Amino acid sequence: MTGNGRKDSCVFEELDNSERGKFSMSIDTTLPTNVIFQLCALLIELIVLLYRIVKAVIHSLFRFIFAAPDKFIYGETVLITGSGNGLGRNLALEFGKRGANLVLIDCDRAGNEETLKKLKAAGCTAYPYTCDLSNRNELYSVVDRIKTDIGQIDIIVNNAATLSGKPLLESSDDVVDNVFEVNTMAYIWLTKAFLPDMLNRNHGHVVNIASLAGVVGMNGLADYCASKSAVIGFTEALQYELRQLKRYGVHLTLVCPSYLGTGMFQDCVSSTNLSHTLKTCRS
Repeated sequence: MTGNGRKDSCVFEELDNSERGKFSMSIDTTLPTNVIFQLCALLIELIVLLYRIVKAVIHSLFRFIFAAPDKFIYGETVLITGSGNGLGRNLALEFGKRGANLVLIDCDRAGNEETLKKLKAAGCTAYPYTCDLSNRNELYSVVDRIKTDIGQIDIIVNNAATLSGKPLLESSDDVVDNVFEVNTMAYIWLTKAFLPDMLNRNHGHVVNIASLAGVVGMNGLADYCASKSAVIGFTEALQYELRQLKRYGVHLTLVCPSYLGTGMFQDCVSSTNLSHTLKTCRS
């Protein structure tokens, strides 16, 4: 019986081994296929990511050594929003120095007139329009007037912005809506209004002024940061759409400035005395 017991145990061991072999074979025939597929997909994604990183680094190094030539804008018609003060006014003056014709849009009539006065004193041509950019119907009405009065627009600088300056829970829905309408939706509305003509001519440039706050959140600026982040996403997505249309004469530029001591933030005080640091760096 001892011998039979040993034989029976051997038989069971053989059966167990055969069953294990079948089980392991079943795993070997299915699992590696899924794993290999996932690894291949991951490898492709890594290759694409590395390609984009290397491409961006090479392009940045190239532009660092060989600066891009200045864009020739003499005689071009440039539309700038938020031109009544701050960055918008400075951009208008700079474009004017380069021989561009300016279309100035701002809700501040007095500020816009002051910008117009400075441009005329410099011998520049400019056309002011007062508009509440948070009002879509009013904006489209001004767009129709511009097309009738001036005609085509070659460059759009979406620059106008506003902010509540309060924590989200202290901001009313109307205030948050206004921030998004001015900071994001007006950019989209203006681009939609003038982009078709640019595509037909295969000539034009849209410049969207976002903010570093759209990349890195800041305390007390939840609505502002979200609206600027939306501008970044809008610009990047629109770039892909233009590539599909193969209109290589129409360009997009996304600008994400940091702290600016003009306009909305001129009265802001940083805990690290950033304003003093910037003034020191400029001097």
